[in-house]
Amino acid sequence: MRGHLAVGIALAAVAMIARPAAAADNIFGTTGLITIPTAHVLDPREAELHVHPAEDFLSYGASLGVFRGLEVGATLLKGDFLRVVNGNGKTVALIPDNSLGASGEQEVLINAKYEALHEHAFVPAVAVGVTDLFSTEPAGTSFYAVASKTLIRATPLNKLSVTAHAGWGTGFYEEEFFLGAEVGLGFPFTMASFGLPLSLIADMSADHKVSAGARVRLPAGFGIEANWIREKSFGGAVNFKHGF
Repeated sequence: MRGHLAVGIALAAVAMIARPAAAADNIFGTTGLITIPTAHVLDPREAELHVHPAEDFLSYGASLGVFRGLEVGATLLKGDFLRVVNGNGKTVALIPDNSLGASGEQEVLINAKYEALHEHAFVPAVAVGVTDLFSTEPAGTSFYAVASKTLIRATPLNKLSVTAHAGWGTGFYEEEFFLGAEVGLGFPFTMASFGLPLSLIADMSADHKVSAGARVRLPAGFGIEANWIREKSFGGAVNFKHGF
């Protein structure tokens, strides 16, 4: 819906004026790709803001690295809906009409994720987490476990990087496996390097629906995205990460 895009752009502008860092939150507000989480978390005392405006929903929120391995956050989410009225014109139901199946009421999602195993050598990072801890939606709270592994690491001579992700979850993930990948095409812009700060991202989650997009990491901790979400909705994102 255009209203969601307009509100999202306004919120994104506020976040950018507020000052610092490009992160990689998913649409639910946890470090991830588009709809799925990854096994990576924020560093201790690192905060992240995100705004995800789309054609049929809007989400925005913040997360924080509490201590090594633990990330917590909160996200507000509202999706488009169809209103059902009775003969007296009174609303009797709101039917979700968006790519996430979110209700027409604004939801507050409380999220947490713990990276139990850090990536090293041939060992992937492994994390467990929860999305929408106090959910009142029919799908319920989403508990998940996920592994992430860098398959190709960027170097000064090889700008390409590839990271794969796989996990299993309940709730939104419908007790199914989910998959994702990020292909980095170069280093981010920094004072010391001038690579192409672009990543191509894709994931497959509930009902085997595919999401795909492009993520650009900008200076000062900002990041922007353009995404095709669950084969239905176009959207974008602005992320900002800053350490304290």
